[in-house]
Amino acid sequence: MHNSVQEICQRSMERHQSYQWSRFNEGQPINQVEMAKLRDQTRTDLRQVLNPDQVEEFTLRYSHNAHQLRMELAGMDPTPEEFRKIFRAIDAADHQMQLEFGSVEAMSPKQRERYERQRDTSIQEILPPQRYQAYLMTKDPLYRQAQMTAMQYGASSRAVMPIYQMTKTTETRRQQIMNNTTLSPQQKNDELNKVNMEQLRALQQIVNEANNLR
Repeated sequence: MHNSVQEICQRSMERHQSYQWSRFNEGQPINQVEMAKLRDQTRTDLRQVLNPDQVEEFTLRYSHNAHQLRMELAGMDPTPEEFRKIFRAIDAADHQMQLEFGSVEAMSPKQRERYERQRDTSIQEILPPQRYQAYLMTKDPLYRQAQMTAMQYGASSRAVMPIYQMTKTTETRRQQIMNNTTLSPQQKNDELNKVNMEQLRALQQIVNEANNLR
């Protein structure tokens, strides 16, 4: 069985590389629906040699969807059991969406809103309220920005939440300055520069403290 799985993985890699090279040589962008069909073929092949539990274990460890989910949930730091439950709850719908649309970007606003609402509901049903709130926070663009900032500065994951909170506070201050009708354009510019400098100092302090705790 091990050899059969290895052969399936090898064929899968060859199909992906062949498709990508052909698109590249034709000067065409990668079609995400076609990529999803290639991944679906791999799953079909695996079902010929593995039982359902083994297929799930394989996709949980090595699939495209599992990789994407790990990146998506990095901010909430899920336990192995939480990750397994979430993956089990949404993988089939995610896979079907990819086969039909390629990615959420190809969906209409209404389709995307319905898909994301159903996805969030599936996750809410399996997570305790506090953990679900942690999941929702990872969807906040400012939180994702904080994750990227921590990575860029080589900071540990402990820095993400303080950076996120500091960024939210800073954005609120920026909006207050921009909406302050008593300030002249020059005064607004001066105040915004002050906020930017304070943000940089606060960011450096957060990074240093997080790294010192390693």
